[in-house]
Amino acid sequence: MARYTKTTSTGTVGTSPVVTALEANGDRARLWLYADSQNGGRIYVRWDGEDPTSTSYHVELTAGSGFLLDAAVPAGAVKVVGSTSSLRYSIEEA
Repeated sequence: MARYTKTTSTGTVGTSPVVTALEANGDRARLWLYADSQNGGRIYVRWDGEDPTSTSYHVELTAGSGFLLDAAVPAGAVKVVGSTSSLRYSIEEA
């Protein structure tokens, strides 16, 4: 039986630079990301280690939105960038 370590963090992102929210992790079994409900812009997310942009991303998060991946969970680095400054997010992996 595999033993999972849960990692949770919060951060702030803007239009530059791209932030690595989580490093690559081949043992990742679950990935959860949430955009703060007070955000005034969008957060663009990629989980293949590439830098996200407003035209190249896997998920776009608006205020109060989030996603959970618990099947076919990507192992790559999770990177985020915002459409405006000071956008807050929470991220967790297990």
